[in-house]
Amino acid sequence: LIIFFPERITMKRQFLKALFGFLGLFGILGTGLVRAQTVPQVFNILVGFPAGGQTYLQAQTFAKELEEVMKVKVVCEPMPGAGGIIPLNRVHGGSQIDNSIIFGSVASVTGQLMNPVPWDLLRDFDPLVLSLQSPLYVVVRKSLNIKTFEEFDKYVKANPGKVNYGSAGIGTFTTAYAEHHAKLMGWKVESIQYKGTNFTAEALIKSEVDYIATGFWPEANQLQQSGHGVILFNSTRNRHNGAPGVVRPGIEGSVYTGLFLVSKKMKPEIKESLTKSLLEAHKRLLTNTPALLKDNIMP
Repeated sequence: LIIFFPERITMKRQFLKALFGFLGLFGILGTGLVRAQTVPQVFNILVGFPAGGQTYLQAQTFAKELEEVMKVKVVCEPMPGAGGIIPLNRVHGGSQIDNSIIFGSVASVTGQLMNPVPWDLLRDFDPLVLSLQSPLYVVVRKSLNIKTFEEFDKYVKANPGKVNYGSAGIGTFTTAYAEHHAKLMGWKVESIQYKGTNFTAEALIKSEVDYIATGFWPEANQLQQSGHGVILFNSTRNRHNGAPGVVRPGIEGSVYTGLFLVSKKMKPEIKESLTKSLLEAHKRLLTNTPALLKDNIMP
């Protein structure tokens, strides 16, 4: 004879439901804790250009937003030289791949073409977010007494091989544009190598070079306002919002910067979290864009 006690069965069911619910909640929380623990508490953004230069300052701006989004520490580390590929060398051969972010540019591609490297950009790295694009401004030294592009064109062609420009490094986009532009114009010019655009600007001020190409409008504008240079043109298709009155001479040359790259060996869950956070940081900067990025940030 079996006797059932419905009220006890009901109590047992309620107990089991509560128990399983608690275990389920614990599992969810546990998973969240595991994910939180896998995301590094410190990220290093590696910049292949000097501190104080345009690329480094832009990286710092993104670093601050990324800190707010991820609630972790984000540090920018300048690693100038070799056309901007030193950060890729370090990540490829290093052990801290889960907390290293490369703030790359077109130099990450051209630098590989100009230097022997142990890695392949497509095979060994993953692009996460492309955030910025830059027009280029060509600035000549004031002592040349040249005010228009037409005057400069005549001057260069009348002095083949005697005019030089300041290069931010072999493989950098400013150098690539300067060389491409000179070829299209039929110019014979010499390049003088420096470790970044801030050094080329200093060289222009000291009259060590005749002209430079820079993708940083505040830098070009400062050179002109201080009386050390004259902005001849920019490389965008139309007049640039940040540079009224400065026009292009017919040669397009906008470049992409702010390309966030990571190692393919980075843990998938960290890569996913980082990608979402970078997109959110980009969105925040679009909503309240600082002057530093006003004419560069991509929609």
